[in-house]
Amino acid sequence: MIVVVDDAGVRLEGQDDFTRFEVVSSVAAQELADRLAASGAGDVTAPDQAAICSAWVQTVAGGSEEWLRRFLLMLEYAAIKGWITDRSILAHIVWSPPHNA
Repeated sequence: MIVVVDDAGVRLEGQDDFTRFEVVSSVAAQELADRLAASGAGDVTAPDQAAICSAWVQTVAGGSEEWLRRFLLMLEYAAIKGWITDRSILAHIVWSPPHNA
C-alpha cells in the first residue's frame, strides 16, 4: 500500500498490496505534515517517517471481509517488527519530485 500525498491531496493506492507500506510525497515536508493531519490520515514523526492511522487506511480502502482479514494479518506482522504505534502504522517517506524540503 502507498499513501500518496501530492497537489491533489492524500489518497491510498495499491490497497490490495499487503507486502509494502509507505508514504510517497511530492510536496514539501511541512505541507506533507499539514495534509496528513487535515485528512485524518496521520502525521509526520521524523524527517523520513510518518505514522498513518490504521482506521483511516481501513476507511478509505473500503475493503471486503477478505481484505480486512489480510489487512489485520499485515498489522500483526507490522507489530512484530515494531512498526505499530498507538493505532498507527509507521511508514517510510519516499520523497519524489517536485519535493522541496
